[in-house]
Amino acid sequence: MTPALGGWSEALTRDVRTNRAYRLCPLAALPATHRRALQSACSESSVIFGLLIAEPGSGLRDKVVDDAGAALFTTLRKPGRLPTNDGNRLAQLVLDSVLEIDTENGFVSGPLAFATVDGLDDRPGPEDRLASLSRAALDYAARLELPTVEQTAARLYCFNRVALSPRWRRAYPNPRAVHDLLRGPTLSRHWVEHFTWEDGPPDWLSWTRRGEPQRRKRTRYKLYVSPAVDELPDVLTTLIDALTTAGARHFKIGPSAAGLVRPDKIVVYMDDATELAAVANSLDVALRGVRPHGVPFTAEFAGDGLLSWGGDPAGGSGPLGAPPESWRQSVSRRLAEYLHAGRRAAIAQVSPTQFALARLAADGVDVRAFAPTDIPAPVAPPPVVGAR
Repeated sequence: MTPALGGWSEALTRDVRTNRAYRLCPLAALPATHRRALQSACSESSVIFGLLIAEPGSGLRDKVVDDAGAALFTTLRKPGRLPTNDGNRLAQLVLDSVLEIDTENGFVSGPLAFATVDGLDDRPGPEDRLASLSRAALDYAARLELPTVEQTAARLYCFNRVALSPRWRRAYPNPRAVHDLLRGPTLSRHWVEHFTWEDGPPDWLSWTRRGEPQRRKRTRYKLYVSPAVDELPDVLTTLIDALTTAGARHFKIGPSAAGLVRPDKIVVYMDDATELAAVANSLDVALRGVRPHGVPFTAEFAGDGLLSWGGDPAGGSGPLGAPPESWRQSVSRRLAEYLHAGRRAAIAQVSPTQFALARLAADGVDVRAFAPTDIPAPVAPPPVVGAR
């Protein structure tokens, strides 16, 4: 499902033009240091045409473009229609101020274009606890007005962590303390661990189902299991039994107090929506009554935040030269970028949070539930009244 984008489908009938605050610079015309940096950051440097370089003081960011992007930018120096029937693509280019769109106020882009074209349509509100939690994270980050995108992204990503108090440090001082909670015949009989104690504390404690190959390729689906921290001693052995019975194949858990106070403290990896739904439905039954913590920027599966899911972006879709992003890293980073863009524009009729949500929707994220729309969604069970 593609998220609704207000007036952007109608806007495909309007003329657009390139933003004159950008100039197109081919790769060969860049300084040698810039060329080397771009080529080393991209494994397929031949796809890079060059850069869109923003005028100083414009508040815009330079952008890497490929051959198709450069051709479009060149073609639309003269106003014309976008040569594609894709409202999402139009919204991306205009909201990012690469293109300007013709309106009754002249050619506009960015938040001003959102206010004019989208018309500030009433969008559906959050549908469940996790969506409300995600909106609260976004509102919190907007109020902070931190100076850099990186700082804002970190606050979004870490939202809803429990304070790392002395109580939790004493309870889970190191990976062995967490490992002891999981020990049992089911774990030793059916699972193989993929961490060592010799090279220092592991980032995660991870296991693969015995007989399964260790996870090599990047799987897109993730199931988040998020019990409240003080529920962990009673939950973890039940969780292992349930994962085993349900046929799960790969999972990981935070290795110490710092990992367990995270909302995304337990992650199960899946190959597709059918596998995720089967495992999650089994866990929903096995863990009924467990008090949830709740992972922002993930899509509710069942209950009120105990089980949720996400889909890691396809490889190469993140920032150029950066390592692959997880689902939550990607959403947090993009929302931070869009919040800062909305704040720089300082358009009175558009709040930075409104702009950030609209721009994320153009990326193909269902901002009602913070779910990816480019992969099939798992089918959740019908709610059980009074179950939690």
